[in-house]
Amino acid sequence: MNDYAERDGNLVFLHSSFVFHRRGQPQAGGTRVLHRFFLRSSVLYEKTSLACLRTDVLPSLVAAAHRRQTQASDKGSAAAPPLLPGAIDGPEDPIDPGKVFPLFEPHFMQSSNPGPTIFVKTPSLLFYHDTTARENCKAWLQSEILLLEMLHKNPHAHIVKYHGVVVEGDRISGFALERLTQNLDQRCHSGVPPLDVTKVINDIKDALTHLHSLGYCHNDVHVFNIMLKADDEAVLIDFDSCLRENAPLSKGTMPGWGDGSTISSRANDWACLRQVKDYLCNAFKKAP
Repeated sequence: MNDYAERDGNLVFLHSSFVFHRRGQPQAGGTRVLHRFFLRSSVLYEKTSLACLRTDVLPSLVAAAHRRQTQASDKGSAAAPPLLPGAIDGPEDPIDPGKVFPLFEPHFMQSSNPGPTIFVKTPSLLFYHDTTARENCKAWLQSEILLLEMLHKNPHAHIVKYHGVVVEGDRISGFALERLTQNLDQRCHSGVPPLDVTKVINDIKDALTHLHSLGYCHNDVHVFNIMLKADDEAVLIDFDSCLRENAPLSKGTMPGWGDGSTISSRANDWACLRQVKDYLCNAFKKAP
């Protein structure tokens, strides 16, 4: 969902994109392949938390799209022609795994069945019909996997732990990381006792220094990409913008953060970290 306008004083999405899956028949070893689909609808939804959308809206949208297709076919040339799969209000479009997921390579570490302590990161498929966005997401996924494979061989206490790729058929559908449930922004609004800002900044400074020593820059340091463990130990996450130093940025830094650099840069990382420090100091400043 990305296009929205005001209706009766409320912001509403002009159309909505959904990605959903159906489980296929069990394969060898008892595993089931997920068949993913892309659907777009003109039904208006308020621009609010996506968590407010009930999952039971999907069956009715899919059924309505199929009814429209049947009616268009039955009425013949006098009616509007059937819509293409993936068109707004058209039937669901099967997602081609080859277009969104990189090939598995035998030298990659493969994740076992993820449990409750594991978080599986997957690429966004909401822009499946946008060729450029789709190819970018696939490239960023592959780039992050290569970086995490390297970091697995060169670990650091304040960089998220990587547990391998998740494989479906011959494709990588995501990768497994240690599950961390609170980022810095959430901590700032949690109402719990003040945070040791100096310790957090030093933790991430150590992580960045380690990354820089390997020839890479993170390029996207901000309060949403720094997680906290139960003891307030800081952990750096999200490496899909991480590139060799001086390489041209593709995804780049979140708007409003960093020094505006267009290349992978240590200076940009340090500028972002200074902003993180300012953000935290403001959030946890003592009341007058």
